[in-house]
Parts: sequence; structure tokens; C-alpha cells
Amino acid sequence: MEQKSIEPCPFCRDLNVLITRPVTGKIHKFNELPYQVMCTGCLGRGPMKDDVDEAIEVWNGINDIIEGYEYLSNSAMERSEWD
Repeated sequence: MEQKSIEPCPFCRDLNVLITRPVTGKIHKFNELPYQVMCTGCLGRGPMKDDVDEAIEVWNGINDIIEGYEYLSNSAMERSEWD
């Protein structure tokens, strides 16, 4: 099975992102640790997931959330009576 491609960091746009298996404070066997995508530029992190593909999918989806928020924010500013 081919691993999904990881998009650049949604926070700083850095291309240096990697998959980590962070220690959660619980006792785990290594193969039971969750996966997390992390940016080495700004240290931004995605949520911890049990499946590597799910961790990548959620990381890649953060861009959509940020772009949606920026669109809504810009639309509200355009309609604002504060200008």
C-alpha cells in the first residue's frame, strides 16, 4: 500500500514535515504509539491518530479549514460597516 503524500505545513508553508510517533505519557509498545505529522520549521503539529494515513489526511485537511476561515473572515470584513 502506497503512503499518501504530505502537504506543506498549513501554518508556515514549510516543506519539511515528518511523521512522528510521540510518546503520550501512557505505557505503550512502540507499534501501538499514535502517529502525528509535525513541521520542523514552526513545530506545528497535527492531531494524533492511530493510523498513519489518517494522520496525513487530517494534516492535509488543515489547509481547507484555514482557507475556509480566511474566506469567511474576509467576507465579513467586506460586509463590515467599520470601513
